[in-house]
Amino acid sequence: MRLPAIALLLLCLMSGTVLPGMKAYAAGGTPWEDSSIRGDFPSEDTLDLKDDFYLAVNRPFLMERKTDPETGIASAWDDVNVLSESRLQGIATDPALTGNAAALVRHTYAMLMDYDTRNALGIAPGLPYLQAAASIGSIADAAGYEADPERNLSGLTMVRFAAGRPAAGTDRRPVVLARASLSLKDPAEYTATSPAGAKLRAYQEQAAACILERAGFSEEEIRTILKDCMEWETLLASHCRPDVSLKASAGNGAELLTAAQVRELAPDYPLEAVLEAWGFPENQNYLVPDPGYLSYLGTVYDEDHWEGIRAYYLVHTALSLVTDLDETVLKEVREADEAVYGPSAEKTRSETAMLLTRSWLPEALQCAYAENYLTDEERDGIRALVRRILDSYEEIIRQQDWMSRGAKKEAIRKLNRMTIHAVMPEQLPDQSALKEKAFAAATVVQLHQILRLDAVRRQAQLVETGQDPEQWDLSVEPVSEANAWYSATDNTIHIPGGILEGIYYAPDQTVEQRLGGIGSIIGHEVSHAFDPSGAAYNADGKLSVWWNAADRQRFHERAQKIIRYYNGMIPDRDFGPENGSRICAEAIADLGGMKCTLQIAETIPGFDYNQYFCTYAGLFARKSTREAEWTAMMTQSYPLDYLRCNTVVQQFEEFYTTYGISEGDGMYLAPEGRIGMW
Repeated sequence: MRLPAIALLLLCLMSGTVLPGMKAYAAGGTPWEDSSIRGDFPSEDTLDLKDDFYLAVNRPFLMERKTDPETGIASAWDDVNVLSESRLQGIATDPALTGNAAALVRHTYAMLMDYDTRNALGIAPGLPYLQAAASIGSIADAAGYEADPERNLSGLTMVRFAAGRPAAGTDRRPVVLARASLSLKDPAEYTATSPAGAKLRAYQEQAAACILERAGFSEEEIRTILKDCMEWETLLASHCRPDVSLKASAGNGAELLTAAQVRELAPDYPLEAVLEAWGFPENQNYLVPDPGYLSYLGTVYDEDHWEGIRAYYLVHTALSLVTDLDETVLKEVREADEAVYGPSAEKTRSETAMLLTRSWLPEALQCAYAENYLTDEERDGIRALVRRILDSYEEIIRQQDWMSRGAKKEAIRKLNRMTIHAVMPEQLPDQSALKEKAFAAATVVQLHQILRLDAVRRQAQLVETGQDPEQWDLSVEPVSEANAWYSATDNTIHIPGGILEGIYYAPDQTVEQRLGGIGSIIGHEVSHAFDPSGAAYNADGKLSVWWNAADRQRFHERAQKIIRYYNGMIPDRDFGPENGSRICAEAIADLGGMKCTLQIAETIPGFDYNQYFCTYAGLFARKSTREAEWTAMMTQSYPLDYLRCNTVVQQFEEFYTTYGISEGDGMYLAPEGRIGMW
C-alpha cells in the first residue's frame, strides 16, 4: 500500500527515518529546519550552503537581530517599512524638507498641536455648522443644506458620490452614487444588532451627546435628536444592500446607469443640484451599486421625514467635530470610548496629531514623500525593468507546450495591456492652491473643512478630465508604501517608491542584485496575473473564461503538483506541514518571479549568479518567535520565508551549477521532483 506523501513524511519523522534527498534536523524540520526560529546556529566552518542556502546567506542577520517585542518578528521587509514610516513622520516636523506639500503637512500638524489656541476657542468653531443643521425646518431646507458646501461641514448627503474607474479602453470615469453613511456601518446591524454594533452605537451616541451638550442643546433635545437619527437610519438601512464601501463601489459590482435612468429612480431627490454644488460635472454615466436604495430614497425624501433627516445631519456633524475642538471634548470622548470599549493606551498629543494629519492629507503627504525621497530616474528605471520582465514573461508564455494557441494569445494580450504604476506618477498634483487656502484657516475646524472640500474637488476633477491610466490617486495608492502588488480587476502592476530601499533596491546595485532584488519581486507580481485567481480575469480586468477546458485541466494538474510539494514541507515537528492549497498562488508567483529574471540573466554576458541568488535569499531574512512563526504559517497566504528562499532556488538548474550542488546535498532536488507552473 502506498502512503500519502504527508503521512509518509510524518511516519519518517516519528521513526527517525530519512528519505532520499531529505535532511532531517533535531528540531524536526523537513527537509530543512525553520532557521527563522532557531536559537543556535552552526559555526561558519560547519555551515554549508549546499545543505541550507537560506541559513548560510542570512546567518549574520539571524544571529545579530532581535525580534520586535510587539510583533515577535524582525525582517528585511520590516526594515524597509520602518524607514518609510519614519520618513512620513518626519514630513510633519522637518523644516528642511521642501515643497508646497511638505509645508502644508507641517502647517496642519502644527495647528493640531496648538492646544493653547484650541482650548481657548472651545466649542465656538463648531457652532455655526451645528446651527446650520439645526435650522432645517422643511424638506426644502434639507435639500438646500445638502447643496451648500459652506454650511455642510462633512459633506452630509443622502447619496454619496465619487469618481469610478474608467471603463475598459477609455479614460472617462463614471460618477459613483452610493448610499448615505450609516452610524452602524453595516445595514444588517439595524435589524439584528451584534455586540460590536451595540458598542459602536453606545459610543457614537455618547460622543455626539457630548458635542451637542457643549453647543447648548438640552438633555431632552439630545435624546430626541439621537432617537430621530436612529429611526431615519433604520429606515434607510431597510433598503440597503449588504455593506459596500464607497471606494469599493468605485470599482466593480455596480450597475451602470444613464442620467435619465437615475432621475427615474429618484425623481424627488435633488441629485443634480447636489452634484453641481459639490463640483461634479454633468455626466451621462453613473455607477449605482444599490439601485434599490436610490429608488427607496426617492419615496421617503419628503415633508414627512425632514425631522429625521435634520437629526441625521446634527448627529453626524457633531461626530465630525470630535477631533477638531478642545481638550475638554477629547477627554470626554475618550471617557466615552473607555466606558464602552474598556481602558486602552492613551495616545500622546503628537501621536494624535500625526494620525489626523495622515487621515486629512493623504495626497499632500504622498506628494511630499515623492518630492523629497524619490526621483524621476528611479521611476524611469523601474518602469524599464517592468517592461523587460513583461517581455521575458511573454517569451515564457510562448514556450509553454501545455497551453493552447488561444490561451497563449490572450495571456500575451494581458501582458501587453498591463498598466504600470511604478514608483510615483509622472505628474504630482499641485498643492500650492490648497496650501494657500489652508494657511488662511483660523481654526482647526475651518482647516478640516477646507481639506474635506479639496478631497471632493479631486474626485470631481477626475470625472471631468479623465485620467491617464498610468497616473493614480495618491490618496488610495500611496507612493510611500513598502509593498508591491498586482490588481487583476484593472490589470495593473504596482511598485510604489517606498519599497526601493534596503536589499530590495539601491541606486548603485549591480544588475545581478537588481534582478535578484526588486526584479524578482516585480516578476512575482506579474506572475499573479496567471495564478489561480488572476487567471480568471482577462486583459481588461473582467471576469472571463479565456482558458479552454484542456488548458484549465493542465493548469490544475501543475498547480496540484506545487500543492503536494509544499504539503511535504514541515518547518517544525510541533507545527506540522505547510498548507499547500492556501499558499499555492504565492508559491506560483515566487517561482514565476525567479523564472523570468533568470531568463533575462541568460542574455547578460558574465552574469554573476552568486550575487543574484544571495540577493534573493536576503529578501526573506526573517527572525521570529515560535508563536509569531506558527501564526504566520497558520494564517498567511505565503510560504514561510525560509521556504520562499530554499524551495524556489532548488527548482532551477542555474542554482545547481553555481554552487556545485549534487545528490546527497540538503539543497538537492531530483529533476523529476522539481516544480513550476511555467
